[in-house]
Amino acid sequence: MRTAKKFLTAAGFIGALVLSPAGFAYDGSLTMSNYAYPSALGFSITGHSSVGAGGFSASYDKNFAAAPAATSFVSYCIDLAQTFSWNTPINNIVEMTPLSLFGAFKAGALDRLYTQHFAASTTPTLSAAFQLSVWEIVTETTASTYAALGLTTGTFVATAGDSTARTTADTWLHNLGAGNSGGYTLTALTSATNQDQMMATPVPEPQTYVMLLAGLGLMGFVARRRQRAMLTPA
Repeated sequence: MRTAKKFLTAAGFIGALVLSPAGFAYDGSLTMSNYAYPSALGFSITGHSSVGAGGFSASYDKNFAAAPAATSFVSYCIDLAQTFSWNTPINNIVEMTPLSLFGAFKAGALDRLYTQHFAASTTPTLSAAFQLSVWEIVTETTASTYAALGLTTGTFVATAGDSTARTTADTWLHNLGAGNSGGYTLTALTSATNQDQMMATPVPEPQTYVMLLAGLGLMGFVARRRQRAMLTPA
């Protein structure tokens, strides 16, 4: 059982509840099977209980019946107000955008964090740093600039835990504004009764679109030639 003390921005928590009335058509089913890399690191957060930070091995089934098979991915917690149980499907998932859930500044910060550091956060220390950075962004109520983000001041303060992870998270947060954005489409998988998670889908590079269009054009050319060959008398 994954446990954590309740603390989430009021707007985010209420938003999840408002969008999940009785009879609402939910978007999918989310399951967390384990920590991804391969375990969490423990941290102490001022005013709250100790928490384990790290990415989860998750799967998301938009059809509720794994047909087609559920999409597997690495998720990160965006809701320390609620809990979940390992390997237990959460069927009341509602998809939301970071913009609608957290507002423009936080959505932009998450975009930059994922673009710059998500793909490389594949060790327990880096994964913990990434999770701490996500929590700082989504729970911090005093920061409106990238320079003001950090784990030592404001609403979200990490007082103890792996020093390398904390230092790394602070460095990332302070420099988000100078780096790239737009690398991922982020979807918040929210639940009225369980912990919310973030799912990231890579945005194809421009050259990928060019190759796709070229491939479609070639397929069309081949199809037209075959059609003409069928219509030409022997």
